[in-house]
Amino acid sequence: VGKFLLPFGEFMERLEPKSVNKFVTNPLPYREGDEGGLLRIGEVGAQLRGAIHLGSTPGPLAEYALYVGNGPRFSSDERGATPDNNHTDYNGAKAWGARVGFRPLPFDWEVGRLKLGASTYNGVWRSSRWLNAWGLDAAYQYEPFELRAEYIGTHREMGFGEKKDNRNGWYLQGGYKLNAVPVRFIDRSEVVVRLSGVNSPRIPDFDEAEHPF
Repeated sequence: VGKFLLPFGEFMERLEPKSVNKFVTNPLPYREGDEGGLLRIGEVGAQLRGAIHLGSTPGPLAEYALYVGNGPRFSSDERGATPDNNHTDYNGAKAWGARVGFRPLPFDWEVGRLKLGASTYNGVWRSSRWLNAWGLDAAYQYEPFELRAEYIGTHREMGFGEKKDNRNGWYLQGGYKLNAVPVRFIDRSEVVVRLSGVNSPRIPDFDEAEHPF
C-alpha cells in the first residue's frame, strides 16, 4: 500500500531504477514529462502479488500482480498529451491493472532462462472517458547473452466528435557480458544496444537507436 513502481511490463519495476538501468535514458515508451512516454512509471494505491510453482520445484513458475490506484491523468485534453502526476485522485475514479508472468523452463535445464509476460492497465482519466493499455514482454538469458523486448499499446477515449487517441511503443535491448575477455576491467563490462520506438498523434512515427559510450 502506498506509492509503487507500476507493475506493467518488466522495465518499469525491474529495470527503470538508475542503479539497474544500463542506459542514462529510458526506452521511448517509458519516458516521462516532456520526453513523452505512454504511462506513468509510478502509481499510488495498493497491490497484491505472488508466485505459483507449476509442478515440481524448481520448475516452471507463474507470477502475478494485481493492483488498484489513483488512475491516469494527462497534461492536457489534447491528443498525444503526456501522462501527468497522479499523487492525488482528482476525479474519484480508481484504475485497476494486472500483470501475469510465466517462466516456462525449469531451472535445471541448461538452455537459458526465458520469461514471458502480459499486462493491462485501465482507468477513467476524465468524466467517463477511459484509458485502456495493454502490453507484452519477453526476456531471454543464456550465459553472457541477454535479450529483452516489450510492446505497449494504449487507447484513450476522447470527447464526442474528436479523433481517437491511440498510441503504441516498443523497445528491443540486447547485451553481451565480456567476462570471458582476459583483460582487467573489460572482463567486468557489458556491451548493450537498445532500439526503441513510439508513435504519437502529435509527432511523426520515428525510431531511435541508443548506444552506450
